This record gives sequence, structure tokens and C-alpha cells, in this order.
Amino acid sequence: MPADRDSITPEAQPRFGWLRLIFDAALLWSFLSAISIPLRLDNWPPAVFLSYPPRAPYILFGVGYASYLLLTLLSRHQAKHAARIRICICLITVISCIYSLGWNPLRATPHAPSKNSFSLVTANTGGHPVEFVNRTSQVKHPHIICLQEVSLSHRKAIETAFPNHQWFYGTDDKDHDRNDNLVFTNTTGLLRSTFETERATVVADITGYRTFAVQTPLRSEPSKSIAIVNVHTAKALAFHAGLQGFISETPSKSHQHVDERTGIEAWANKQPANTAILMAGDFNAPTKTVGVRFSQFTNSHLIASTNSLLTFPADWPMLGIDHVLGNNQVDFTKSEVFQNESSDHHYRRVEFGVLQR
Repeated sequence: MPADRDSITPEAQPRFGWLRLIFDAALLWSFLSAISIPLRLDNWPPAVFLSYPPRAPYILFGVGYASYLLLTLLSRHQAKHAARIRICICLITVISCIYSLGWNPLRATPHAPSKNSFSLVTANTGGHPVEFVNRTSQVKHPHIICLQEVSLSHRKAIETAFPNHQWFYGTDDKDHDRNDNLVFTNTTGLLRSTFETERATVVADITGYRTFAVQTPLRSEPSKSIAIVNVHTAKALAFHAGLQGFISETPSKSHQHVDERTGIEAWANKQPANTAILMAGDFNAPTKTVGVRFSQFTNSHLIASTNSLLTFPADWPMLGIDHVLGNNQVDFTKSEVFQNESSDHHYRRVEFGVLQR
């Protein structure tokens, strides 16, 4: 931390000024990025990059810088307006980041579902679904399985591992993958004893990328339908393209990211009011950002989480970009994240009920 200006020599003043400038620039960036989610600045596609960076480093920086400034004020025994303003900005940054992470000490416990109870697992397999199935003991017999990044060559292995599920596949993503064996799709499995899978319908053209939906009646209540949207939206930022590519490609990527979210919401809004709708998968969007803000949809983590929301990268999770959302016909009772050793994403498991209304 920079030293007290009054206690340093004149020769050190220029260096101190540059150090203060660097800290203030970092504070300004942290502040703008932190408030972008509460103020929904990321509704404007060019501002999506503000909401994407991890919140935890901002919290650490804000607390550390505010502590230094406070100690500086106390040591001088006098108030400095500039330091006070910086401390206020630090506090706003920290509070905004905590809000963005979804921390809520007053979170209410959801009431028990009235009749049906289901489990859903969603995972970006990183192109290794077989290893995911073999290594993950908690994935035994969920009612719904939503997998992302499943290649054509792995379909048979998944169907063999879960023979009691009916499997549905999204559109092959040949525009983004190199050959037929590496063509990635989203894959949804529904337990046949729970859902009338023989009457299920698939909607594969929701976003033009990998996202697709399966609609099916419940066997216990054939008049009640459930729609599962298996989501894999494009990244909002062009991380893979180097600095020049990042600058040139990010504007179009952020527009695509927002457009896909708009397409999903437009499809959901057209469904009958009594249809239970679940959105599950890799949204490539941190909690509460534009990519996961849907009118009349609730994020399972925000009301029923039992552990961390962070799912990416798996080795050192900094972002929660894998989500399960539900409309007002879905009652989440549990949401938890599990380690996934075969992918760069952890996976999420939720329990929920379908309301009888």
C-alpha cells in the first residue's frame, strides 16, 4: 500500500503519485464493474464486459484499499474529503459485489412441493461425458439430465449408462467444431417412468446455437406439461482470440450473447401459463448478469442453495456460470454444486417440485 504523503521525501513524490494513480484507476474499474449488475448496465451489449469479471477479487481489493485509507485518516487525526470519497466508493464496490454473488442472509426456505418431487443434474462435460458419468457417483438416477458439449461419438455410451432415460439431442454445432466426431451438442435425458417421453416434442431452433428444449407431460398428471431448456449460450467475450481478437471480436460476441438470451425468453413467453419451465445448463453468464435475468424466472441458487454457486474453472472456481432457473410453476427445494473431475466446469444438482396450479 502507498505510504502517507506527508511522511515521504520530495524525491519519492512522483513515484507515490503514480502508485496512487494506479490504485485509483483500479478502484474506478472495480466500482464500474461492480455496479454494472445492480444497475443493469449490461442490458447494453457493449457493457457486458463490465459484468463478466469475477467479483471476489474486487471484494478483496475494496476491503484492502478502504482499510488502508481508513488507517491513513486515523493516523493523520484529520478528515480528508478525497479519502472519504474513496472509502465510500470501496464500500459501494464491496456491497455491489456481494449482491451480485447472490449472498442473502435472509433467504427464505422454500416450502415443500405439493405433490411431485424431481431431481435434475446439469453439467458441461468439457467433451468428456463418459468420464463424467463414470466418476460422478451423485449422478445416479436423476429424473432429468442436461449435458453440454457431448460429441456424436459419445452418445451411445451415455445411453448405455442411463438405459432408463430417453435421450434427446440438440442441433449439431458444426459451425464451431472441426469434424463430425468433435461436433458438440446439448443432450437431455428424461426418466421414462416419470415422463411420457413417447409424447415429448423437441424444439431445436431457439437460439441458433446449441440451446434446445424438450416438452413432455408428467405420467402422474398427464394434463401437466414440463419444458426443459438445455442451455449453452455463446461466451460474451472473445477470450480465445488474443488481445487483437479480443478487441475486434468481443462486440459481436456480446451482441450474440444478449441475442441468445432474448431468444430463450421470447420462446418461454410463448408457452402456456400452466407449463412448468426449467432452464438448465452453461449460460456463460455470472449470477444476476443479463444472461440469466429472465422475467418471472427464479435462479435456484438464490433461494435453495446449500453451498457455493461457483462452477468455473473447476480447478479454482471464480465464476458461477452454470445455472438452473425455473418459472412460477417450479418450486426449488435444494440446489448444490459438486466437483467434476473430468471437465473445466463443476456441475449443479437441484431438487424441485411442480406446483399444482
